[in-house]
Amino acid sequence: MASQGTPRSKASGKYANPTIPILIGENEDAFNVHYSFLEKTAFFEQHGYPVLSRNPAPSTTPSSTLQPVMSSPAPSDGTVAPDEADIKMEGTGDGIMMDELPEPSPAPTTETTIKPYKLKGLIFDPAAFEVIVNYLYNQYPQTPLHRNDFKTHRKAYILALRYRMEGLQDQLVECFRAFHVNYTVHFDDLTWIANRIPGIEAVVCKVPLVQYLVDQCAYEIYREGYDEFARQNHGFELWITDGTRLLRKELFVAMSRISKANNPHDPAVAVNQWRVRDWPQYDPSTPMPAAANVIDVDD
Repeated sequence: MASQGTPRSKASGKYANPTIPILIGENEDAFNVHYSFLEKTAFFEQHGYPVLSRNPAPSTTPSSTLQPVMSSPAPSDGTVAPDEADIKMEGTGDGIMMDELPEPSPAPTTETTIKPYKLKGLIFDPAAFEVIVNYLYNQYPQTPLHRNDFKTHRKAYILALRYRMEGLQDQLVECFRAFHVNYTVHFDDLTWIANRIPGIEAVVCKVPLVQYLVDQCAYEIYREGYDEFARQNHGFELWITDGTRLLRKELFVAMSRISKANNPHDPAVAVNQWRVRDWPQYDPSTPMPAAANVIDVDD
């Protein structure tokens, strides 16, 4: 629900709501997105509702005002004048000539604008945010053609996760799978994404993209062998001994599952098992489970 004071358009129709200015990255690339589209996501929960600023318009009152012109000179002390009722003014009965009146000045108005959101940081990349905006306007992401596109999609997935855009998350996973049909997985994609998802390890490990990359890595270790996988992915062996404990467990489970299969399938082309609806709902506020008490017992 929108908070009180959120700008609304009085018009109706698909594009009736106002656009929200959003500036992305160090260069502040500008995006203008309809309020009604952003409202369908968790954007406002992440960044707050729009703030209105009121800028008073400059006054249009002229510096000097024309004085009314009397049609007859005022009588002097030595002038014999008739009764005041007999003194006449040309033009109007009020004694003011209409062609000398100044134009009426409009009342000063106040211009209301929406303060732009300024989003900066590693994941707030203009190309990645464009993926978000394009999806809101029914333009869907395409399979990356090279590593730079893949890295852009990584950031877009983190944003889609934060904004709870489940449809876009599913489409990006499909893009990653299509990419890995022709290219081997990079292990650092898994660690990069896992390290940038807010929440405890148990929650991060159940994010669909994390699970897909775990399965893809496990399959390629099975297919190419440990030594070849480690040769192609510098830092993998260090992570095995010093990496995230729960994520290492997930990789071990995936490798065990593949080793038991009669004919393991490449996750890039197998049946999609990494849709958002198939996994626990992502909730970064999930508390850390209570640590188990370990009691030392003599053998």
